[in-house]
Amino acid sequence: MPPRSPAPASLSTRGNCNRTQMREEPCLVNSSQKLLWLINRAGAVRLCDLYEREIGSIYPVVDISEVKQTLGSLYSGYEATNYSSRPPVPVVEALDNVVDGDINTFKLVVAITLLAEGGGRHTMGEAMCEEVQQQLVFPMGRLGELKDVENMALLSLSFYFMND
Repeated sequence: MPPRSPAPASLSTRGNCNRTQMREEPCLVNSSQKLLWLINRAGAVRLCDLYEREIGSIYPVVDISEVKQTLGSLYSGYEATNYSSRPPVPVVEALDNVVDGDINTFKLVVAITLLAEGGGRHTMGEAMCEEVQQQLVFPMGRLGELKDVENMALLSLSFYFMND
């Protein structure tokens, strides 16, 4: 799928016209979280709040308080590794209580909000969805966990916003 450029915002931001601010790509320990670090903490919080207000109220698939807790753990661990004067601790060690399913849920919430905000077209949102989709593919006959089912529901919601 060729990358698409972001379109103007289509969701209301209740007077907040700032789009998500992207940062320069930092050096990462865990490359599966690479796209997340391009969004600063304030931008991620804004996207979660926007998801809760505009999307989560219509499609109550996830508990947004759990997603925000994951956000806090991820960004606290990331900031501890990158902004500390001590030797860097790998992100994976700093985030022992955050599991991949929770990270994927957070990625999908951010991606869906970016897609909805961009009118169905947002390069980073599409890339995040594709990344999670590749991780969710499992052989027929193998039972997935409840978190996998939740993430599949979110992934289908992302396809809805992409008009696929």
